[in-house]
Amino acid sequence: MKLARTVAVLALGLVLVAACTTHPLGSSSTSAKSPSSSPSPVVTIPVVSPAPPVTAGFDPARVVQVLGPAVAELIVTTSGGGGIGTGFVIARENGTSYLVTNNHVVAGQTRVVVLMPDGRHFTATVQGTDPIQDIACDGVLRHVEYVAMQ
Repeated sequence: MKLARTVAVLALGLVLVAACTTHPLGSSSTSAKSPSSSPSPVVTIPVVSPAPPVTAGFDPARVVQVLGPAVAELIVTTSGGGGIGTGFVIARENGTSYLVTNNHVVAGQTRVVVLMPDGRHFTATVQGTDPIQDIACDGVLRHVEYVAMQ
């Protein structure tokens, strides 16, 4: 019984492998292609980008000038050492400024220090994380004047 089951599983596996390699998806059933045959048509799938179109009025220096003060360096201490990452201030509410960063930056942290471009530094606490989307929110118990999104 066990031998019959093993043989049946092996035979099924061989049939599947042979079917996939002999006639891969999208190929024709003929083994020889004529040199004049054209390639398969390519289907173009339109991609809609949420970003605005780049226009002649786009000024990257202005973007840095406006958003730069809201970008912070995060210095993270973990039980196994530490690391650095970046985040940006997205909101202020009730005496707390909130920063967004990547989850992998603060995962397993024991301490997070936020260093702002003007040299000020604050201790932050992780408010929430989403490891699947690799995003995290940190809170600083003081107002950071600059907010990236208003």
